[in-house]
Amino acid sequence: YDPYGWLVWGKLTLHLKLDTDGAPSWKPLPFLFTVPYVLFGRFAMWLWMLTAVAVSLSGVIFAWRIAWRLVDAPLQRRYAGYAAGGFAVAGVAGIVGYSHFILSAQSDTMIVALCLGAIDCWLRGRQRWAFVLWVLGALGRPEVWPFLGLHAWWAWRKDPSMRWLIGGGLAAVPLMWFGIPGLTAKTV
Repeated sequence: YDPYGWLVWGKLTLHLKLDTDGAPSWKPLPFLFTVPYVLFGRFAMWLWMLTAVAVSLSGVIFAWRIAWRLVDAPLQRRYAGYAAGGFAVAGVAGIVGYSHFILSAQSDTMIVALCLGAIDCWLRGRQRWAFVLWVLGALGRPEVWPFLGLHAWWAWRKDPSMRWLIGGGLAAVPLMWFGIPGLTAKTV
C-alpha cells in the first residue's frame, strides 16, 4: 500500500536512513508531505489521508470553475454555465476508479486536482500559482512534465519577473525525481 511506504520513507528520512529501493515506486509529491507528517507520530497516516482526500476533492471544484469560465454565459443564460459545470464535475467524478483512489488516499487523484487547479489559475491570470501547481503535479507524475514545460516557456516569455521561479521549479523536478533516489538507493 503506497501511502504506508511513503510514510516509512518519511520516517527513514528523519532518521537519515532513507533507502528508496523498498516499498512503492518513488514519487516526490507524497514525499513532500510525509516527511513533515511523520513528526506527528501516529497521526501521520491521518494527516496524509486528510491531505490526499481534500486535495483530490478540490479537483471537481476546479473542473466546475474551468467550465464556468470557458462558457462565459451572459446573465440571462447563466444556466449554460451551470450545465457546463455539472458536466465537468460528472466528467471528473466519472473517471474509472476515481472515487476508489480518493478513498484509498492515493496521490493520482491529487495530481488531477493540481493540474485542474493550474489550468484554473492560468485562466484567471494567476500565473505564479499556475506554475507552482504544475510543478507540484510534475512531482507526482512525469506525464505532467510537457504541460509544465509549455507553461514555463509561455511564462518565461510573457513575464520576465517569473524567471527565478521558473528556473527553480524546473530544477526542482529532476532533482526530486532523480537526485533523491540516486543518493539514497542502496542497489548498484
